[in-house]
Amino acid sequence: ILIANPVLAQMFGCGVSEMVGRNAVEFTAPEFREVLLKKVLNEVETPYELMGLRKDGSRFPLEIAARMTSYQGRRVRVAFFRDITQRKKIEEEVQRQKDLTQNLINSTMDGLLAFDMEFRYTVWNPAMERINGHSREEVLGQRAVDVFPFLEQIGEDRYYREALQGKTGFSQGKTCRNAAGEQKIFDARYMPIRNVRGEIIGGLGIIHDVTERINTEEALRLSEMNLKAVFNNTFQNIILMDREGRIQTFNSNAAVAIRENTGKDLKVGKYIFDY
Repeated sequence: ILIANPVLAQMFGCGVSEMVGRNAVEFTAPEFREVLLKKVLNEVETPYELMGLRKDGSRFPLEIAARMTSYQGRRVRVAFFRDITQRKKIEEEVQRQKDLTQNLINSTMDGLLAFDMEFRYTVWNPAMERINGHSREEVLGQRAVDVFPFLEQIGEDRYYREALQGKTGFSQGKTCRNAAGEQKIFDARYMPIRNVRGEIIGGLGIIHDVTERINTEEALRLSEMNLKAVFNNTFQNIILMDREGRIQTFNSNAAVAIRENTGKDLKVGKYIFDY
């Protein structure tokens, strides 16, 4: 080292006089010294990063940008050092947030999709693969209506457009067929994605598969209809009561029989003992 300024010396926790005359590699962590030597010998002028070593033995991330020049009649290397500790902390936090977001996207049971201003898919999580039957490799980068024409047929493309206009939209009970030809029923919510300046840069869709629930509700409804048909048309007298003997419901045959035998009309909520 021929010359060092006070800012550089302070960065390494020593005085200028303690730096001048020493080999620059002494101010880098041992595992990075070979890297530094190669950069110097090859006269690399593009910025690079390594780990700096302070006088007290503590380490810190360092960015070096250097260039070759002439000094007192000989070629020398002028290097600019920057402590990038804070930048690295920010980068690590950004990466942590990205990892967390990706984990949430991948682990949620609801389908998550995102698209850019040209309606090209940018996110397609595992739940969407399960619901829709198409892999992310088949979908990412493709325009929504090109890969899924049914979106126009069921009017779902409207919510894509509205999301890019800054609106939040909901759709319910829409049907489509997945890659295996199975009918799926879904509810969906669409909203805009904005950057830090508040500008819309795309849209987000949350897709909830309600196929099983709807099918179960329909099966229950049909079961109830069949039960009522049997209940009301059987030749037997049927009265349903709770544990205390209060009448919950009855069929027409039971009502006729009670009226003929007691002269009273059956009423829900009355005790059977009253008859």
